[in-house]
Amino acid sequence: MGAVLEFIRDEDVVVAGIGHTARELYALRMKTKAVVSDLLRDFLCVGGMGLAFQVAMGAALSPNKRRVWCFEGDGSFLMHLGSVALAGTFQDLDITYVLLDNRAHASVGGQSVAAGAIDYAVLSRVLGFRAAERADSPEQVREALPRLLAERGPRFLWAPIRNEPDLKLPRPAEGFEERKEDFMRRLMR
Repeated sequence: MGAVLEFIRDEDVVVAGIGHTARELYALRMKTKAVVSDLLRDFLCVGGMGLAFQVAMGAALSPNKRRVWCFEGDGSFLMHLGSVALAGTFQDLDITYVLLDNRAHASVGGQSVAAGAIDYAVLSRVLGFRAAERADSPEQVREALPRLLAERGPRFLWAPIRNEPDLKLPRPAEGFEERKEDFMRRLMR
């Protein structure tokens, strides 16, 4: 995820899925940002498994037309596959979906997902994403993202990662209401 953050601009909107995904983003932001307003800039869908893309798509459809990033795990992606298929109905959506594929439901017990043979890059194109890439290392992420960002419309980055269920990730200190209000204010600017 750290390599992807190098491509996110201050004005971009970032949404992250349940549990490990959101908490890893929060931990990375804590390492690089010192002020609370920067920690509040991302919308963390803690407790909303599979809903990050729906929030991100709503942000991408807002009148301010900012570039939107959605980080989600493979379990969440599979849980709400129907909502992800909406990407194909909005071909001008400026959104990059980053699928962190650890082949497990890490945030809710570590069970394996029942999708070991899926090629998510192919599936994402079938769902209507205009461009898709697979990146197995930070270096490959850095190579793939410029190509993806050059494309108009919804983009998809499939990033297979290790399953590390015992990560000691911090929980956001800020309240959920505070996070929601700050996120909505950012969307209206």
